[in-house]
Amino acid sequence: MLSPVVINRGGARQTVPLITGLRAASAMERNRGKCRRYYAKTRAEKLKQNADSRRERYANDPDYRERRKAYERNYRRNLPYVGTATPRYPWTEDELAVVRAADSNAAAKAAYRAAFPASARTPKAVQNKWYALRVKA
Repeated sequence: MLSPVVINRGGARQTVPLITGLRAASAMERNRGKCRRYYAKTRAEKLKQNADSRRERYANDPDYRERRKAYERNYRRNLPYVGTATPRYPWTEDELAVVRAADSNAAAKAAYRAAFPASARTPKAVQNKWYALRVKA
């Protein structure tokens, strides 16, 4: 004789013969498959209906293309700038002459600050320019 198994039917536990338990398990698996297929089918149908309604709505709207272009123009993703950055305050010939005449970066910073005390350039900018001029020369 086959041993009994415990199955859960609607929240109530029952002890049934093994054959009945196997039948119940396979029926539950069949129902799960039916549910999966049904929901996949309805989801695909809904997506198709949404796409169709969107197409119809935009086909009847003459200003859609202009609005879409304006949106893309105003809200497109900002791409990182590749290349050399343009300086905000280009170096004048007087500034370059003061920095070029210095023997070290510390001397360049001191000479630049003495010549242009009200300048907005940082000491690091002067140092970078001194190194750049030294490499080029």
